[in-house]
Amino acid sequence: QIDVIKSGLNASLLVRHPDTQVLYVNFDPSILELVREVDCMERMGQEIPPAARLIKSKKNSIKASYSLLSTMLNEWKRITGLIPTNFLPLMQPHISHVEEYIR
Repeated sequence: QIDVIKSGLNASLLVRHPDTQVLYVNFDPSILELVREVDCMERMGQEIPPAARLIKSKKNSIKASYSLLSTMLNEWKRITGLIPTNFLPLMQPHISHVEEYIR
């Protein structure tokens, strides 16, 4: 399980949904589950595998990255949603430019 989660940490953080093309944060909730399990193992005095200890040490960084990316995408969706439809053709080059940087 730890190796699967470690490989997931190397995956792209932002991905597009294949059908809708909407960007979303690629986050595996089993990462936080592993961190909780490591906490329990520590309290019980069990030995922690080095890979699990490494993932736990990055917990705050992982949570912060997820939170910042989620906030950024929500703001992007909110802002682009405020553009009146008749202005979308005029704004499209600017929207595309920003989406290039997001990728």
